[in-house]
Amino acid sequence: MLVLKRIKGWSFEETEHEVRKNLVYRHLARVYFERVPDAKSLIRLSAVIGADGVEAIHRRLVEMARAQGLIKGRYARVDTTVVETNIIRYPTDSRLLQDGVRVLTRAF
Repeated sequence: MLVLKRIKGWSFEETEHEVRKNLVYRHLARVYFERVPDAKSLIRLSAVIGADGVEAIHRRLVEMARAQGLIKGRYARVDTTVVETNIIRYPTDSRLLQDGVRVLTRAF
């Protein structure tokens, strides 16, 4: 689940929610029909494994997929879809800093 979190760029809460509601993610994470670990458990596991451990697991999965011929590993596909929206709050330096602090304090 931590590799899925890293690939998708989700928070711990989002990872829990997405795996809980999606059968494909459940299968990928090998949770199947068991209880999905909650966000606190994922945070604890992440602290034990560390960023280097998650990176090593991710690299190993890519190597295994390459060896089995599932991916070639030459290209990355990126979605650059732009969605028009109204800007309610224009970004200023102090607001960007405030948003950064808010997001970081949520992670801990």
